[in-house]
Amino acid sequence: MPHSDTAHDDPLVSILGEPRKGAVLRDKAVKNLNERSPIYDRLARNEADQLRGYLLSRFADLGLAQEALPFIREELELGDSAYCAGGAARALAGLKEPPDWAAEALLCAAHRFMNADDTVVFSAKASERKGDATTTLTEIFVAIGRLGRDAGGILGALNMMAEHPMTQGASVALDAARVQIASHVPTCCGGTVQSQSDAALPSRPLDDPARLADTLMEDHQGRKARLGEVFDADVNLIAFFYTRCMNPAKCSATIETLSKLQHDLGDLAPRCRLGAISYEPAYDTPRRLSVYGGNRGIGPESAIRLLRPVDGIDPLKELLDLGVGFGETTINRHRSEVFLFDRNMQNVASIVRRKFTRDEALDLIRMELGKG
Repeated sequence: MPHSDTAHDDPLVSILGEPRKGAVLRDKAVKNLNERSPIYDRLARNEADQLRGYLLSRFADLGLAQEALPFIREELELGDSAYCAGGAARALAGLKEPPDWAAEALLCAAHRFMNADDTVVFSAKASERKGDATTTLTEIFVAIGRLGRDAGGILGALNMMAEHPMTQGASVALDAARVQIASHVPTCCGGTVQSQSDAALPSRPLDDPARLADTLMEDHQGRKARLGEVFDADVNLIAFFYTRCMNPAKCSATIETLSKLQHDLGDLAPRCRLGAISYEPAYDTPRRLSVYGGNRGIGPESAIRLLRPVDGIDPLKELLDLGVGFGETTINRHRSEVFLFDRNMQNVASIVRRKFTRDEALDLIRMELGKG
C-alpha cells in the first residue's frame, strides 16, 4: 500500500497527515471515513477495505465520535468486507453507551459472516498484517458481549449460532458473550432490544438544482433526456448503484427494492417517479443496465428508469456529494444512498448508510406529498 510509516510513533498520524493526537486525530479520522477521501485514491478494493478496517478499529482507542456511527452501522448492516466489519465491531465495543441499534446490527453482521469468517490483522501497513490476528466473527461476538443486557433480545439467536462450526477464537468469544448477556437477563422474561428506525437525514439544499436537472442521461432502453425531464413528478426518488457491485446487500438489493416499491405505490404512482443512476456510466451501457434491471424485476415496460449520466459521474458526484471512491479500474468503496427530490430537483430527504426499505420510502413519499 502507498501509505508508509514515518518517524511518528502512531502510523495513523502518518496516514492522515495530522501531527497532533487525541480529539484532533479522531476528528480527522472521521472525515477520512468518507469514500472520497484521498487516502483511498487509486487503491484496489481489498487495499481500500484493509485501510478502512484499520481506521475503523482505531476508534476503539481514539474514542468513537457520534459522527462515525452511521459509517459503523452501514458496515455492520450492509458491508461485505471482513476487515471493515471487524473494525466496526471493535470500534463499537469501546462505547460505554452504545446506540440502541447496536445489538441488531452486530447480529446482522454475525449472520452474514457466519460462513465467511476471515482472519484479519488491523495494521496501517500491509507488511505488518501478520501478527495479532483476530477474526471478523470474534470481533463481532466480543462487541455483542460488551452490550450485556442490551443484547438480551438476541440471546436466542446467539444460542442457535453456537451450534454452527466456527473458529476456536470465535467460539470462545460467542460463549463468553452468551454468559455476559445471560447474567444480566432475567430468566423469566428475557431481554429486549429497542429497534430504532432512523428518520431520514435532513435534506442538504442544493446550490444549483437547475444544473442537476440539466444533466443529460441515457436510460436502460437507450433513450436520452435531461434528468429534470425524466424526474418531473411531485416526488422523485433516485438511488445510486452500479452493475459490477459485488455486495448483494447494497446495489442488487436497492434495485430489487425499487421494483417492489413501484408496485406498492398504488394511487401514489402518478405523482411519483422512481429511478437509479449508475456510478459507472462508461461500463454500464444501456444493454448492461437493461439486463441487470430485468433480472431484478425492472423490464422494458417498467416505469422505473435505470440511467447512466452521458458525460460521466463527476458532475453528479460534486452536486450531490456522493459517497463513492474509485481505484485504478473500478469503484473501491461506496455507500448506500437514496435521495428524494421535489419537481424542481431540490433535495428534500436522504436515506444513506443503512438499508433502503419500501416501508420507509413509502412513508417519506407520503409525507412529501402531504406537504403539497
